Amino acid sequence: MNKVNAERVHDRTENRGDRIPRFFLLARFKKKGPLRFLSQTEVQKTLIRLLRLAGFPLVYSQGFHPRPRISFGRAVKTGVADLAMYALLELLKPVDNPAMRFNSVAPKGLELSQYWWNQTDYLQRIESYKYRIVIEASLIKNFTNWPESISIQLKKNHVVIEYSRNVNESDLIFETVEFLTSSRYPRGIVVPMRISAFPEPGECGNVEKGARN
Repeated sequence: MNKVNAERVHDRTENRGDRIPRFFLLARFKKKGPLRFLSQTEVQKTLIRLLRLAGFPLVYSQGFHPRPRISFGRAVKTGVADLAMYALLELLKPVDNPAMRFNSVAPKGLELSQYWWNQTDYLQRIESYKYRIVIEASLIKNFTNWPESISIQLKKNHVVIEYSRNVNESDLIFETVEFLTSSRYPRGIVVPMRISAFPEPGECGNVEKGARN
């Protein structure tokens, strides 16, 4: 193998394998606006492209088809905004200002809002998620038999519903919309979202609020 080819092989393999030093970055992303209509597969591919574009030194798996070593938390359904999309990234080295670095290349509606170092087991420690559905008041058909587990706030022009579900349970978002409006996809303002996870990541790590340039 000549010198040029050897250098190319080294470039492709230097960030692969289990024996290299690794640093773990737990990132909280937010997906909102029109981007909530992306599927989970599309979101993950977009995140990986943006992380590469932002210069994150990702660790890759071994084999013929190496992939970035990134673990994602539970997905939400297509059409649901996500304010608690967690991912654990394996990096070759720490990076400064991860949120600013990512948000400088991310499109509007997708951002890295917080991060923690070395919270390697957090995705396994999530017990439940909290959901919120904002519905145009005129769409509400059922004002009786509200489940006790649902919190309801009546505003001037809309209704805000909040509830929690265990991590292994269905989110029941569209079932709840149908219960309230008699349709899973009513014509009008309906904004479903996942807003938080329980428990939150430990406060012992470094936390930085995302800032968009």
